[in-house]
Amino acid sequence: MATRFEKYRMRDGETPLAASYFNPLLQDLDLRLQQLEAMQERLDAAIAQLVALGLQRLDASLAAGLAPLATQDELAALQNELDLLRPLLAVAL
Repeated sequence: MATRFEKYRMRDGETPLAASYFNPLLQDLDLRLQQLEAMQERLDAAIAQLVALGLQRLDASLAAGLAPLATQDELAALQNELDLLRPLLAVAL
């Protein structure tokens, strides 16, 4: 945005302290801020969308890498159960 400082500049002895000076100035500032706030909302939405997409990709990548570990944990649990049952089977047979 271009600067509008000269439009807002007050000059001693020239600038009236009246609504006719301040209302247009404040309206201009308000309109400029409104545009920035609208851009900020769109930027926040885009950032949230990007973060969500990144998290989905991380989840997918990690899930693929962790799946074999889950299988190994299941096999280890089955091995432990077998180790506990082996003495009982030996006695029964």
